[in-house]
Amino acid sequence: MKFLKYKFLILSVALFSILACTEDIKIDNGVENPLENAGKVFGSVKSMNDARLFPMLQVPVGGLQHEIYFGLNTKLSVITDIEVEVDEDLVAKYNEAHELSYLPFPAELVTFSQGGKMSVAPGDYSSSAITLNIGASNELVKRQVYMLPIVFNTPGGNIGKKIDAHYMLIEYIGEQMAGGKGNNFKIFSCDGDNPLNHLEFTLKDSGRYLFDVLVMFSGNIEYNADEMRVNFMFNSKFKSIYGDYDTYVKPLQDEGIKVIMSVMPNHTIASLSNLTPEVIDAFVKDLKTYADVYHFDGFFWDDEYSKSAGDTPGFDEYGDGSMNVSRLIYATKIAMPDKMQIAYAYGSTASLSTVNGVTPGQYLDYVHADYGDLVSDYGYEGLVESQMCHRSQEYALERSPIDASTFQGLIDRGSGGMMVFSLDPTRGNFHSFQLPNMQILAKGAYGEDIVWSGVFHHEDWN
Repeated sequence: MKFLKYKFLILSVALFSILACTEDIKIDNGVENPLENAGKVFGSVKSMNDARLFPMLQVPVGGLQHEIYFGLNTKLSVITDIEVEVDEDLVAKYNEAHELSYLPFPAELVTFSQGGKMSVAPGDYSSSAITLNIGASNELVKRQVYMLPIVFNTPGGNIGKKIDAHYMLIEYIGEQMAGGKGNNFKIFSCDGDNPLNHLEFTLKDSGRYLFDVLVMFSGNIEYNADEMRVNFMFNSKFKSIYGDYDTYVKPLQDEGIKVIMSVMPNHTIASLSNLTPEVIDAFVKDLKTYADVYHFDGFFWDDEYSKSAGDTPGFDEYGDGSMNVSRLIYATKIAMPDKMQIAYAYGSTASLSTVNGVTPGQYLDYVHADYGDLVSDYGYEGLVESQMCHRSQEYALERSPIDASTFQGLIDRGSGGMMVFSLDPTRGNFHSFQLPNMQILAKGAYGEDIVWSGVFHHEDWN
């Protein structure tokens, strides 16, 4: 990915140790070691067409329906009957165990079709789906994220549980203008200029915004050799933007557009794929501080432009890079379950590993393919089509344009979205390349024409 160089504001995180550590990350996600459970019968509640460890649902004023089912780890010769319910008490226990502060989603706003009863037929792995009905009320706070634990019970109690609940995250969105466009396909923009430009593109009939997610490109991970610290850094532009968060970022989030922070190396020895577990733990705590202060909606992981760390203490330059970056993203998801985790299918993040029994499809929300590529050509165990964003487009260099037929094929296969990089209405190709490609996205995904207001927001913070 093409990017610019800037001066940086540094928030430092000390290396916990100068010695390399070979232990796995000390974060409990409630999943046991599968080798310890060989031959045992376990079951779990799952979301249909959603492999994520923490499914995130956006509930509008009219409520939402979501399908869930029950799955077993092995086939049985007898019918398995189960019943599901909400257990609000688990939220407090989860918060205490993970130093979080979620509010429980009110159980009285939740109902299940079939009374919450499901059955797995003999010889099957899973039940048919039932509908989870999630209501709304005036007492819910807009943009507040609530936790909803769904538990199961069996008449004989003979089905074990590897995890105590199916933890779902519920965000009440009210009557926002982003999203709600008739399907779950999302348009992502990856850009480092004035965020307000993304409020100027709407759909003609519904008036809803074209863009669902803005990736701020890019924050950085950097190594400070003098202090032996790994830092997350804002460049000077982001320091200005987030220094006036209410002007440049909050207006997008108020309309329901998610604003994600990209994390990539900055020509030092610190990369996403060479951090030891103790350094990962420290770095994730740093990211959480930034996310809490600046209201990040998630992270976009792009491992480019780093130098070799060699034998520098605190780095694992010659180890399993895929496992290292997988640990980093997994640990970030566990520390911040409601924050979107997006991997860019390039370099070390083009193939991720299972961590503590949790597959990439569970700890990732989306994967974005490189320009013109398909995510399915890469290695992400457990990822489903709705998490795949194929054939990213590059607007500055006019890479990977898309035609209506090809785009319709992506819609038909159920893909999760598409990313455009380097949107710029002042560039000479705006009317000849950028706008026509956005029109194809709007028409193909939502059946509407795109409308640009004609307004361009410059970098007016200097």
